[in-house]
Amino acid sequence: MPASSRASASASDGASSSAIVAGTVNGYHVLKIVGYSLTKAVPNGKSIKSRPFRAGGHTWHVAYYPNGQNAEKA
Repeated sequence: MPASSRASASASDGASSSAIVAGTVNGYHVLKIVGYSLTKAVPNGKSIKSRPFRAGGHTWHVAYYPNGQNAEKA
């Protein structure tokens, strides 16, 4: 099996390679914040999450941190 011996020869010299082939899916979700000024009372590090929505075969949600995700981003 020459292919097998070639593979082990390249593995022994430290060479390697890989590829990621990904398709694309387009979609969008509109997040409307009603009463935006009231969200500023949410403490730093706390989020408001959107309802789950589907796009690209996955379920997503948007996490909105009105006062930053942590103290450095407040």
